[in-house]
Amino acid sequence: MRVITAAALTLLLFALAACSRPTWKEYDYPAWGFAVSFKGQPSVTDSPASAKGPRSFQVELVQNGVDLVVEAIDASNSDKSDQQLLANIPDEMVQSSEGTVTSSANVAIGNVIGRDITIDRGRDPTERARVFVVNRRVYQVITQSPQGSDQSDVVPFLNSFHLLGK
Repeated sequence: MRVITAAALTLLLFALAACSRPTWKEYDYPAWGFAVSFKGQPSVTDSPASAKGPRSFQVELVQNGVDLVVEAIDASNSDKSDQQLLANIPDEMVQSSEGTVTSSANVAIGNVIGRDITIDRGRDPTERARVFVVNRRVYQVITQSPQGSDQSDVVPFLNSFHLLGK
């Protein structure tokens, strides 16, 4: 009888633990042309253009030491093409993070080609990002995790990002 009770209690605890885990929920941002999923309500920052930089929009959630961010930047005032912007962004990200690229590969959302980059930042958490440029709008889908670029929330978050509309 004790074995059955202990087994039933164990199953109940596993069931309760599974119920308490947050689930992924999609958040749409049609004004900026994208959607992405988080396991909680992200913070939103909408920054107007200024002398310091172009208009930008950011959504971010930090949970359990894992930072998940999407930043959209209006590059319509740039004299560079989408392809030139995409080519320059990985280098700019590495310089700003003071890290080293450990992997870089092409990635696609439909017919939009982007880059998937992993940056080792020494003692700081590993950064993994996907960058896309569409109609002079730059999308940076960025993760930082002390457990590395393949931590359990990193890949689902990166894969959840998609463009809306045309």
